[in-house]
Amino acid sequence: DEIVRRASNYVEITRNASDGAINIENQYNFGVQTVSQDVHKMALDKKPVMLIGHALGEGKAYDPSKIRGTGNHARAHPLYSGWNV
Repeated sequence: DEIVRRASNYVEITRNASDGAINIENQYNFGVQTVSQDVHKMALDKKPVMLIGHALGEGKAYDPSKIRGTGNHARAHPLYSGWNV
């Protein structure tokens, strides 16, 4: 739990059972990286966790009660996508 809570970046590569396609799931804790003045000044163990995920693997789901918002960031970091590395 602490790794997912505080690690900066977590990548899991899986194969979809339905079609065999490769999926690269990327999740990162934006609380560690944020430049917000209020959060930036906080000690690491006091920073709120904001886990951001991309390409959630087949059969996985987030707990709806924990979701605070969604957005489409498909072209936000095109050079950093798993397929471009």
